[in-house]
Amino acid sequence: MLKHPAFKFFASLKLAVISILLLALVLTVATCLESLYGTRAVHVLVYGTPWFAGVLFLLGLNVLCAALSRYPWKKSQTGFVLTHLGIIVLLIGSVVTQKWGVDASLPVVEATQENEARSEEH
Repeated sequence: MLKHPAFKFFASLKLAVISILLLALVLTVATCLESLYGTRAVHVLVYGTPWFAGVLFLLGLNVLCAALSRYPWKKSQTGFVLTHLGIIVLLIGSVVTQKWGVDASLPVVEATQENEARSEEH
């Protein structure tokens, strides 16, 4: 399995660079769109789309394959393994938040107390 051409492709550094740059570009555009049109519009146009989930999946698959390509891990690779595991946990967390998270805001005004968050959904 570790010698299979598809596995080597998904574990490659070239794919990592391409997927990270693609994600950075998409997030830059999404941030600009959010400042112009609001959070809901960017969710519909970017964050809630299947192609954005595909970009995150591609990055996650690349990170997983890169970590597995060095298995069995040596003690000297602890940082490498923890870094890649951390990225995978963050990506899983983004999927969980996307599917089941609640998007709300709690305005903080000086000399006031608030205990309720405001959400467009609820």
